[in-house]
Amino acid sequence: MKKHILQFMNYQPIVYSGFDKFSIALAQRMRTESYQTVMVFVDTLDYAPTLANDITEAELVVELLKENASASRQFRQIYRLFKKYRPALAHTHFDDRLKVMITICARWFGVPLITSVHSEITPFPSPAAYRAEKGRVKTILMRNYLRFLARNSKFCFCVSRKVQEEYLNFVGDRDNVKALYLGVEAGGTEETPVSIRQRLGLPPDQVLIVNVSAIEPIKGIDTILLALNRLRTEYGLRDFAFCHIGGLRTGAQTSNHLEALKRTITELDLSEHVHWLGVRSDITKILPAFDVYTQPSRKEGLPVSVMEACSCRLPCVGSDVSGNPEIIHHGENGYTMKPGDDKALATFYYELITDPEKRRRMGNKSYEIFEEYFSLPTQVARTAEYYKQAI
Repeated sequence: MKKHILQFMNYQPIVYSGFDKFSIALAQRMRTESYQTVMVFVDTLDYAPTLANDITEAELVVELLKENASASRQFRQIYRLFKKYRPALAHTHFDDRLKVMITICARWFGVPLITSVHSEITPFPSPAAYRAEKGRVKTILMRNYLRFLARNSKFCFCVSRKVQEEYLNFVGDRDNVKALYLGVEAGGTEETPVSIRQRLGLPPDQVLIVNVSAIEPIKGIDTILLALNRLRTEYGLRDFAFCHIGGLRTGAQTSNHLEALKRTITELDLSEHVHWLGVRSDITKILPAFDVYTQPSRKEGLPVSVMEACSCRLPCVGSDVSGNPEIIHHGENGYTMKPGDDKALATFYYELITDPEKRRRMGNKSYEIFEEYFSLPTQVARTAEYYKQAI
């Protein structure tokens, strides 16, 4: 009889993300320990065909939850999965409502559970600040929810040390709340940067700044545009361009945000400096063609895209939110700034655009940080050890 691990991804994949790749690599590692992983997504894999293909090639099992189902129907779906597979371990990610249902089922069936937290717990600096803004009732609910997960999980994996700190601030000291980084493959390709730029239709001689993200307000693309305008109007620079990789999330809000960004580009006369590259599945293969990576998000967990940039030896400039400073070490492999501070962002862009040696030195430091903390084989092995402890 096969031993199964239920890996509740709890989202509908739109792109083939670094987290997806990590999860497949982890499943392959656990196969060597005689465990078959069942990956549970929401609705469909049709929007991420490369992911679906790699899951098939890795001989993993896929189950789908219905996105628009009622809570009671989703609970029944999850219950049936536990009954069908009688897993040796369950691991749940993202969606909070589904996490509660999965936790209840894991407890009912006596299955060891691991819970992962992939984003900041709260934008407020402390539970007291959270209470001052949200009120006593919401604070109690948040604290009880986090305690519920921690008490019923063998481990709670926090995507960064900052998220771990936020979690423990709410629940008190708990040994099972761990900071555990994801990992990514080393980037690069045999294709030269010049050839990549030519293939993508990008200028061969300009300094290229790149960002990989969904097009939504929290990612700070509007801050990037304001910083680019400062490079032109305050620093007199012309030989640079910004390239965005990624697409829209579902919903009217992100579509409206894209239209607002395009209006800003027109109003600031930035059209010749901005390139939209869309959703791509070859990100780590094309990143070496760029010069600077940027991630000025208003909210983050620990962005896989910054790990991938580091693996490609790019200096990084980003906001100091949540886990960003754990990858971007200010003054070493790049710079951090406060969210929305386009003036500071422009200053750091200017320093890197005008100093090729600094870009090279900081890019090499990025790779050192990647190798020590974020390489795929190392982090898969660390996660697999926790799995074995939980089982």
